[in-house]
Amino acid sequence: MVTTGFDAKWYLDTYPDIAAALRDGVIASALEHYVRTGRREGRRPHARAKRYVLHVGPHKTGSSSLQAALHSVRNRLERGGVVYPDMWTSTEGRKGHDLLPNALRTQELDQLAEDLSVLRNSSAHTIILSAEDLVELDDIQLYKLGSLLSDDVVTVVFYIRRWSETLVSGWKENVLHGATYSLPKFLIDHLGRPELSHHINPGPRIQKFCDTFGRSCVKIISYNNIAEAEEDIFTHFLSSILNMRLNGLPDVGRVHLSPDAHESELARVLNVSQSLSGGLYLLNKKCFDTVALFDDMRAYETRIELDEADKGLSSIEADVHARFGDLLISPLHSGRFFTPKNHSVTYIDPNYLLNKSSRLLVEDLARQVQRLQAAT
Repeated sequence: MVTTGFDAKWYLDTYPDIAAALRDGVIASALEHYVRTGRREGRRPHARAKRYVLHVGPHKTGSSSLQAALHSVRNRLERGGVVYPDMWTSTEGRKGHDLLPNALRTQELDQLAEDLSVLRNSSAHTIILSAEDLVELDDIQLYKLGSLLSDDVVTVVFYIRRWSETLVSGWKENVLHGATYSLPKFLIDHLGRPELSHHINPGPRIQKFCDTFGRSCVKIISYNNIAEAEEDIFTHFLSSILNMRLNGLPDVGRVHLSPDAHESELARVLNVSQSLSGGLYLLNKKCFDTVALFDDMRAYETRIELDEADKGLSSIEADVHARFGDLLISPLHSGRFFTPKNHSVTYIDPNYLLNKSSRLLVEDLARQVQRLQAAT
């Protein structure tokens, strides 16, 4: 635990509730509170310290919506001493710090420290950095980030979501980026070795952040519990992580709408015929007439049942909860990250391609995507 430079007077002046607890004999000292509780709560040890909130996703847990909302109220946040910086953002219209993970992979510490000094020298007391691919970093790359922030307070925000939903969303995301395998194959690969699947077993990813920043710095939020409580993910983030409430928040909705079964199957087949063209189709799907092809696909719709109460799979969740459940913040369910459900998924049997009419429609769409690809 880093306590170098702890300023007890500043701490008590800044946090009157702690001063009151000290007067009432609830705590023995300001330092005791900081070491045992304050750091986890995101309280700073002295005036020069910054608080860094690292939102690490992972993918398919509402990150894009949260990033868009944070970006949309940047000016209001700054008036409250909270910065959501433009640094490490891409030029593709995304609102997260997508370039930060690659910077940690490729840049030396001196360069990273120079970039970070811009934020460190700002008047803000809290800096939010949001990038889903931070969960993909190895121990050395995370060590870089940890060493850069070693004199500051860090709060890692890790969202957890039902594996039955992230598996399907993960396959769709992979298809967007060029995958050619079917949903059943993807499910078999992950369900066959569930302990190795980060969709089913997030434990190793959570442990990495505990090892780097300290267990007390990690907060886990159940994406599904927020949704089932009919809370807004951004409002919940503001109140539970930043201890802020803002009125008149913009409704950014869902930034990335997940493709349906027909769209994902067409994208997969286009990837087979033309590498990466499925992603181009999904990003421009309103430009294509797919009514006839999707009508053909409907006769081949099948259902896949994913049972979260399966004994082998639920035991993995129980193990992860036993190890990290104390890091989960409200809303929560007793003894679990979320209530198990049966998830029924629509899948298109690729045998529709045995029909000549369907093959011709796919070939025509492939030519249209190819022309779009050439034009861009």
